[in-house]
Amino acid sequence: MNTPHTCIPNEMLAALIAEPETLPTGEANTKTTLSEGTHATHIFTGRIVTMDETLPLAEALAIRHHKIVAVGAKDEVMKYSGPLTKHIDLGDQVMYPGLIEPHMHLWVTAINYDWVDCSAITNDSIDAIKDKIAAAAKKAKPGEWVLGKLFDPSLLPGEPSLTTKDLDPLAPDNPVFIMNASMHFGYVNSKALETAGVTNDIKDPQDGTYGRDESGKLNGILGEMGAIVPVMKHITSIKPAQIITNIHKVTEDAAQVGVTTMREAATGALLGPKEISLLHALHDLGRLKTRLSLALVDDKAQTWPESKHTAYGAGNDFVWVGARKIVTDGSNQGRSGYLEKPYLDSTDRGKADITPAELEKRIRWCHENGWQIMTHANGDAAIEIVVDIYHKLLANTPHDLRHRIEHCSLVPSDDLFTKMAQAGVSPSFLINHVYYWGEALRDTIIGKERIKMLDRTAAAVQAGLKFTLHSDYNVSPINPLHYVKVA
Repeated sequence: MNTPHTCIPNEMLAALIAEPETLPTGEANTKTTLSEGTHATHIFTGRIVTMDETLPLAEALAIRHHKIVAVGAKDEVMKYSGPLTKHIDLGDQVMYPGLIEPHMHLWVTAINYDWVDCSAITNDSIDAIKDKIAAAAKKAKPGEWVLGKLFDPSLLPGEPSLTTKDLDPLAPDNPVFIMNASMHFGYVNSKALETAGVTNDIKDPQDGTYGRDESGKLNGILGEMGAIVPVMKHITSIKPAQIITNIHKVTEDAAQVGVTTMREAATGALLGPKEISLLHALHDLGRLKTRLSLALVDDKAQTWPESKHTAYGAGNDFVWVGARKIVTDGSNQGRSGYLEKPYLDSTDRGKADITPAELEKRIRWCHENGWQIMTHANGDAAIEIVVDIYHKLLANTPHDLRHRIEHCSLVPSDDLFTKMAQAGVSPSFLINHVYYWGEALRDTIIGKERIKMLDRTAAAVQAGLKFTLHSDYNVSPINPLHYVKVA
């Protein structure tokens, strides 16, 4: 399916000026797939690592129309050379198969790519973050939104938050929206609540919460997408042309660390099925530097009109619909992951975002209709519910849909990994929970005993599971080789 997707308005593509050269990609194949004399478009020579036990190293590799057609000895591969073949000598460089990013958030990242960096990585205190927000407000026109990203109280001394009391003095004339690093929380000032029409008498949505102070008034802390998205829809400074430019930048950044395919893990959350059409249009214009597999947000996709463009597998070799995504809880570092026992120094266990009965219904429907399922679960209580449902429905039932439990952070027993294996379900670990949040989780969030449950890759291997590692970008940076180092 390579026809242009003309339903995208021209103004949304106005920022696309130069089309980058499309880089050849594909899976290594130790056998030639075209008759001799058929010309390759590209031939690479040098040190080539194939990851194939029968031919671990090769001298040359030939590509035609984005497919590897020959790999092996230089003399043999050069038979595919023709007058228009482009020859690339790798020199001291090494070619190896492309890496994957199994779980990232392209749309949210493209939206906040240029926002104020409020992370603990670049700011050592809450005062430094407040100074940045205040400086951005001074530069902004009255009424213009001030936007920040990657704020995370758990990584700052004293775990400070950003409430209306904190943000109102920093930007009295501007609405402020700050995204938490986990993307499960947002922080806004009174001006933002007013602009979005959110008042003290509002009730919590099913999939979100509005934080309140001791008197019951809104404090500006938005929990989960049900509360975040209604406010984000009023951010007028988010321009389509800039989002499009940033999508290109995000895929380019990923390509520079060796990633050739990414799974976008919340497709449709913001723009509905238009997101799919837009990504196809960007591919047609050569603006995507990686392949994209799309996971549709299940509760959103349920409401869409039936269409061949949103069906499982719809698309082409570069952009395709690959899964459905179901969220069962929040994030442990944000204390919204669903736990068996309360967080340290708290009576709060987090909460489930979906009932077990509804979760079972959705998993059953997706599986019976041939969908791969990505089920987000961070807390041990959430993971146990998810695993038990998969085991109940699928144990000893052969299938090749490769359902996944996303993040799979706190697994309390080896038995749960065994059940995953029996159900044909694999974990996908956000392994940077260990690297960035390990100390905070151990010392102030879940404690020394429960930290032993975190990202148990060795136990997964012992259970015979094939797991993946991901960034949840921009929760943490994309760098697959770093994930392997941490694991």
